[in-house]
Amino acid sequence: MAGPCSVESESQLLKTAEAVKRAGATILRGGLSSAHLTLRIPGLGEKGLRLLSKARRETGLPVITELLSESHADVVAEHTDIIQIGARNSQNFQLLIAAARTGSPFS
Repeated sequence: MAGPCSVESESQLLKTAEAVKRAGATILRGGLSSAHLTLRIPGLGEKGLRLLSKARRETGLPVITELLSESHADVVAEHTDIIQIGARNSQNFQLLIAAARTGSPFS
């Protein structure tokens, strides 16, 4: 599994996805937001999810991204193959329940 910490643009993601595939990785990981210390900087949101879907179609690689909000569980599940729950949210039981309700695998 490999990919950018933050999906920043279509060209960045597609070039990275191709490099990930050439290197032998079998899953594309793309982050949709980034954090610097305690300040969260919003990423591309739904546009980033659509780009991950496009990269999946073009490379055949399954996609994983982190779910940060239970209100986004369905849209994240729609565009990814695996939902990531980060360490900071591993005790957020409402987020875990929302992820489980999507029917998508999560880690």
